[in-house]
Amino acid sequence: MTILADFLLIVKEIIPYTKKDIDKGFTPLEIYQLCNCIKETFCLSYAIRKMNNLYMFFLENAFLVKFVGNELRFVGSDERSQAILLSKALNLRNTNFPYQPNQWKKSTPGIYVMSLSNNFKFMDFLLTLDNKFIILILDRKFRDLEIKELDFDSNIMPKNATGALLLIPIHINQENEELMKSLMNNQHIIKRSISPIRSVSDIILYMNYQWDLREEKIRNQ
Repeated sequence: MTILADFLLIVKEIIPYTKKDIDKGFTPLEIYQLCNCIKETFCLSYAIRKMNNLYMFFLENAFLVKFVGNELRFVGSDERSQAILLSKALNLRNTNFPYQPNQWKKSTPGIYVMSLSNNFKFMDFLLTLDNKFIILILDRKFRDLEIKELDFDSNIMPKNATGALLLIPIHINQENEELMKSLMNNQHIIKRSISPIRSVSDIILYMNYQWDLREEKIRNQ
């Protein structure tokens, strides 16, 4: 049984940059970090993780980017190719196309974008994703609450699970954002921590490793 692993990064805002910035080595740090997340989500030594999907939601722009693993083309393990493809997708936010629920606009093969009419639509968008469970990854201590560690052997990870969506906030103030409050108050979203891992790309790397182990165990049963 192949396990589908989806990652959704909640990013504060779109950082503008151009191909000239990339060619001159001036790729913004925030974009470099997002490229690392693309790399760890999809790139193996000589292949692409086709069963993975990656979403990026830019909070202040109400803008979604989707990377579909089994459709991706031209994505290499190098920062330059990833940054160029991401730039093409982000530039589509300036295109005048009306908001329609769950209507994606294609950027390049396997990469799609969607403008939301407002941030409240993001919660509606989550309901359209076909996953067994949604996990919000937080710091171990959040709002003076003790967040439990993510345990792959616990009951929240059923052995017959075929999918999971990990929500990972990045570059946002988790304490003040209204969206974070909505996510925290949603009873269907599980809140967990992965400590002492801090880097978002390392969290994705760790999760892929755990999924690989879990899939191997299922195959050997």
